[in-house]
Amino acid sequence: MPLSNTHGETTTSQRAAPRKAVWWRRRGVAVVAALLGGLLAVLSLLIREVRLLDTPTESAQRSQFGGPGKALVIIDIQEDYTGIRARAPYPASEQLLLRINELSQRAADAGWPVVYVRQIFSRPLSQLVSRLMLGGDALESSPGAHFDRRLQLVSAHRFEKPFSDAFSSPAFEALIVKQSIGELYLVGLDGAGCVDRTARGALRRGLSVTLIEDAIATRDAAKYPQVQRDYRALGVRRLKSGEFQQVLSGAQPQH
Repeated sequence: MPLSNTHGETTTSQRAAPRKAVWWRRRGVAVVAALLGGLLAVLSLLIREVRLLDTPTESAQRSQFGGPGKALVIIDIQEDYTGIRARAPYPASEQLLLRINELSQRAADAGWPVVYVRQIFSRPLSQLVSRLMLGGDALESSPGAHFDRRLQLVSAHRFEKPFSDAFSSPAFEALIVKQSIGELYLVGLDGAGCVDRTARGALRRGLSVTLIEDAIATRDAAKYPQVQRDYRALGVRRLKSGEFQQVLSGAQPQH
């Protein structure tokens, strides 16, 4: 009898073992599938966020824009990009800052609005994009997100933008409307990035855009020439700093 009982118990155990193995395999597959699904969802959200960051904005009230005013807009001159302690500063940052400071002072002396815009990654997904793809630059409340300390701030028009286009800042957009500014003169960073997206955002609102080329820098030397070629078809003007001085004095730049 004992041999029979022992034999019976062994048979039951042997039968249960495959069922447990199948259960664990199914459980493992379900866990892996859930993890993959979660990763794909996060990846999809990140891709969407990158597109939002890089796409020029639109306005549903285009008719409110325009007027005789002109403004100099200085984009993304921040510690993380041009600062002395920047992780990967833009080439010739010091010369760029000197030129922008000179232009801003001349514009202010001529009575123009001088507007400063900086990138701030404040949204959780934007911060993740910055950490994964941009070295963690311009994170909200970080020292590197501040304007470069060498930048001379000649006006109180200072704004933060969540995306590449300066018009993603409602306060910036409101200033352009309130002061009846119809033409923007853009300088700063990046010629193939935020400066370009701001230019396109302005064009989508029916504004005129002029780029002061020797006061704009880029890290994307391969892409920038095509961006510049596109401007001819878009009607974007391109000037040098000396020609901007002629604009301030009311003279027509010579080409």
